[in-house]
Amino acid sequence: MYGEEPDLFLKFRRYGFECFLLPNSAVIHYRERSLMTVPVLQRLQIKFRAVWNVVDAFITGWARIILDMITVGKPQPAGEKG
Repeated sequence: MYGEEPDLFLKFRRYGFECFLLPNSAVIHYRERSLMTVPVLQRLQIKFRAVWNVVDAFITGWARIILDMITVGKPQPAGEKG
């Protein structure tokens, strides 16, 4: 929960997929509605983990992309063989 998007998109990119922004798409997100039934201390722990997930996804995700580029070259689009 929380931070999955950066991790997912970095993994897509690592394996050669492209991610696109679709400006005509819409998503309704009711901020923290699922947390309203959780006790305050547990809610703070979840939020802390969420921040850590995002930071970790960016650091490890980009580090892996850079390492892949250095060791193997530019990632190929999915489905293509080099």
